[in-house]
Amino acid sequence: MITKLLSSEIRLFLEDIENLGFSLCLVGGITRDYFLTNKLGVDLDLEIRSAPGLDISVDTWPSYYKKLHRYLIEKNIRYTELPYLITRVCFAEKNFEFSSPREEVDLPGNYTHHHFQAILDPKLSYDLSFKRRDFTINAIGIELHLKSPLSEKLIDPFNGLDDLKNGILRNITEEFFLDSVRFLRLIRFKLKFENFVIEDKLFSKINFFNLSALSIHHFKEELFKSLPGKFLNLFSHLVLSKKLVIPEDFKFFTKYTFPDSLSTKEELLAYVFLQNEDDAGKVSSFFSMPEKKLKDLKSFTTSFDAIQQMHKEDFLSILKLPTEEALKHELFKDLKNLDEKREWQFILNLGLEGNAILIDWNNWKNIKVSTTELSLLAPSLRSYYQYYKTLKKVLLND
Repeated sequence: MITKLLSSEIRLFLEDIENLGFSLCLVGGITRDYFLTNKLGVDLDLEIRSAPGLDISVDTWPSYYKKLHRYLIEKNIRYTELPYLITRVCFAEKNFEFSSPREEVDLPGNYTHHHFQAILDPKLSYDLSFKRRDFTINAIGIELHLKSPLSEKLIDPFNGLDDLKNGILRNITEEFFLDSVRFLRLIRFKLKFENFVIEDKLFSKINFFNLSALSIHHFKEELFKSLPGKFLNLFSHLVLSKKLVIPEDFKFFTKYTFPDSLSTKEELLAYVFLQNEDDAGKVSSFFSMPEKKLKDLKSFTTSFDAIQQMHKEDFLSILKLPTEEALKHELFKDLKNLDEKREWQFILNLGLEGNAILIDWNNWKNIKVSTTELSLLAPSLRSYYQYYKTLKKVLLND
């Protein structure tokens, strides 16, 4: 029983809402993962209906639904109101989303995430309200009865529980292909559940997707809920193999095979930069990154490349010079630049093989420089002295 996993605080909260004249049904990821792991996640999505026996019409439903908001205000619980009678609440360290049952009437020629007109109906049957969901495994509900916990009711109109047990990703209706975001969710769920298979009929119809209006916002949202490197590789594979048309802004991604380990937009930027500097600019623009990010990355790699071209003998010859003359060498500007932009040091694992002596930031911080030593140098050279002293220690044991 899923209600046994609810804290007493949450049980009372949901019971209060039921007492207002509502019926609650958990659905989506919370129930899917409960049946997979027997654990309760932090995001609780609930369809909220008028309680059985109440004569609430489609027209009066929005007004009746406001009882939920009045309750939250009375209890001093903050909430966010979204379209389609959706209310988001953070309470007792859980995230709740209360949404009205709705039917979605498709708008011809619209292939965005909002490709429909919503009809909100408090008496809508579960098979009609759940059919708007993407996969059968996300259309499994548990109707709650907080006053009588033993009367929990499983709602599974599309046999999602069987697909969950058998590891199958299956769409519910053909409307699945009208929403370009569901193409992205297909990728994310295939990666999330690696052992699941995409149902043959679904896979054969992937080319039904029209991605011409693919949203950068939703793409980034799904990308970073997943494993970005793997996500981009599967995205490119499906786009190319199924000959899908994508917006111009997305096309550069299909040129690359990304390391599976890539997990941040900075890592994506750095990886592409190492292959093609022009495309790195497209990455920066796509993710709305500050200009300084790409500028610092370029600066870091320029300094690194300059150091890489030097041999041990070059370093030794510089260290033989008088201290102030040595400190004027470009080497120390580059070393300081690498130290100041150390956030980019991870790129050494993406394609640059550096000299461990020079690119070991721990060496710098372990070398102590006294104020007396610095006072003997021209002010413009003092910031380089720690790197000079480090090299003497490493290369000359001085």
